[in-house]
Amino acid sequence: MKSPKDQTKANKNQNANVNQKTKELKQEPYIDGSFDKPMVERVEAGIPLTFEVFPDDNDKEPTVIDPQYFNKNFVVEDQGIYRIRLGIHSCSLGIGAISKGDSVACHIPTGTAEAHRILAMFFISEIYPVKFLDAVILQTREPSQKFRLVYEQGSAVLESNNLSRGLALDHDVARLEDDKLIIFQHGLHNEIPYYTDFTYDFISFRVRVVFEKE
Repeated sequence: MKSPKDQTKANKNQNANVNQKTKELKQEPYIDGSFDKPMVERVEAGIPLTFEVFPDDNDKEPTVIDPQYFNKNFVVEDQGIYRIRLGIHSCSLGIGAISKGDSVACHIPTGTAEAHRILAMFFISEIYPVKFLDAVILQTREPSQKFRLVYEQGSAVLESNNLSRGLALDHDVARLEDDKLIIFQHGLHNEIPYYTDFTYDFISFRVRVVFEKE
C-alpha cells in the first residue's frame, strides 16, 4: 500500500501526463463537477455592432454590410472545388442571428469573366426593413485568365456560426435566371416541424472553377 506522500506524487505525475496529452491533442481539459450538472443558461444572438450602411445603396430600404468581411478577395485554381460561406459573423457562443422565418437570396454568376462576385442578401425580420448583404470575390493569379463557376447541385446548407449544426436545403432552391444562378429560401416552415426552431448565420454551398482554354 502506497503512503500518502507516494500517492500524491503518483497523482501529480498522472495529471501531468493528462495535461501533456491534452496539449498535444489541442483539447480543453475536463474540469470535474462543472459540465455534468443540470443547467439553465440564457444565450444571445450576439449580432456584431460593426454593421455599416452599404454606400452604393440607393434603395429606400437600406442595406447594411459588415466591412470586416464584405467583398473579400480569394484566389482560385482551375478545376478546384470551393466551399463558399456567406452570412453574419455573430458570437460563436450564442445562437444563430437568423431565425426560421427569415429569408435568404444568393446570386452566383454563371458567365465567363476574369473575376466573379458572389453575394447573399438576408431578409431578417428583427431588423426589417433593413437588409443584410455579404459578398466574396473570386479571381485567379493571372488577371487575364477568364473562368466560370459551376454550382454543385444539392450542396446548399444553412449553418450556425459555431458549426454545431446545419440544415441542408432542397435541390429546387437553386434556379437559373438570366446570367446568374439564384439560391432562394423563404423561411423554413416547410423544412422543419412547426414545434421546433432553427437559427443560423450562414448559407454555404460548393462551386467548381473552370478556366477558359485559349
